[in-house]
Amino acid sequence: MQRTGLTWIGYWWVILSGLSSLCLLSGFYVPHWIIGQISLNGRFYTVYLSAFRRCNFPVFDQELLQFRIVNECGTYEDLAHIPSIYWQFSMLTMACASFLSLLLMFILIPACCLDNILNKQTAVLIGLVQVMSAVSISVGCILFPMGWDTQEVRDSCGTNADKFLLGDCELGWAYIILLVGAGLMLVCGALSVCGARSFRQKSWYNNQDAILQPCRQLKRDSFDAQALINNNLFIEDRPVGSVHSHLVRHSRQMVLLLLCSTVNGLECYFCRHSLRNKDVSEQIDQNPECMSFEMFSLQNFSRRGCSSREAYCVSRVVNLNGYFLEVARDCDENCKPMCTETGYGLGYTECTRCCTSDLCNNFDGRDYFLPNMVSSLVCGVTVIWVLLILNL
Repeated sequence: MQRTGLTWIGYWWVILSGLSSLCLLSGFYVPHWIIGQISLNGRFYTVYLSAFRRCNFPVFDQELLQFRIVNECGTYEDLAHIPSIYWQFSMLTMACASFLSLLLMFILIPACCLDNILNKQTAVLIGLVQVMSAVSISVGCILFPMGWDTQEVRDSCGTNADKFLLGDCELGWAYIILLVGAGLMLVCGALSVCGARSFRQKSWYNNQDAILQPCRQLKRDSFDAQALINNNLFIEDRPVGSVHSHLVRHSRQMVLLLLCSTVNGLECYFCRHSLRNKDVSEQIDQNPECMSFEMFSLQNFSRRGCSSREAYCVSRVVNLNGYFLEVARDCDENCKPMCTETGYGLGYTECTRCCTSDLCNNFDGRDYFLPNMVSSLVCGVTVIWVLLILNL
């Protein structure tokens, strides 16, 4: 299973965010906020009202010279035709909150599949935006009852209708769904604190027993068996009679045989350079020389000997939407030269090249890491297409 930037709480966070967005969008668009009745020509018709839409409304028929009921739903012609200024502000705040909730889902859904979408900081930022959306919906729900004193509401709910008094009407399910969506969005804002993983460079040996720590600093270019033994199992640097000295005396020959059997003589370039946000912010794997053969070929520490199982020298390059994201060079046991694309709406491409001779993984010069304008253009057109659909 591919590792992502989400914790198990993060997956519940994404699910609840989707449910709350669905509640907000459906509750905002469906005009079943108020359910009332209107009497016309001796008949009663059920009407539905919201801050910017209504269903079953009366119009004046020029041919019949009388009012009749149009049994369909429609919006007001423009903002000025909305009968109450409170409804105007209610519609604007809820529209912004619903759009933000939908926009956040375009970030959260890919985060369930990719590991470079969210980190701890961006998750908290998304949570703050969700809290702002919930507050905006709540403000809109409070402003809406302040416009119940208009003539349009009194025609449907009776003369007793006033601010925060519905008269003969009742609240519809869409208004209740909005309140539920706002509550779920507040819960999502709280879950965002624990929704993403904290990426930190791990140094596991710092908290372990001193026996496990090397006595001497090990250089990357000294991967022969005797050097490994001298640097990690040398007796002179330990007190006589210590536990470490006892372990060395009984295991030195065994370790020598093991190390000799795991070195096959293949040597490969060994480096990694990453432009992922978490790596750049924490200064992890920041080796720009790895992008240029002229640079990393001159560095002795950027090469290592492979084990007996590692039969390939590998070069991997990752691009996101046509822009360079990461390059890695190392030994590997298995290698299949290919390029794979993953992601939903994202051009996440990983290309792998293989070879079997010493220091042969020097593929992909600096020109390879220039932006792919075709991928960038496709991504931009996709974003514009999505925005046009939302505007429609």
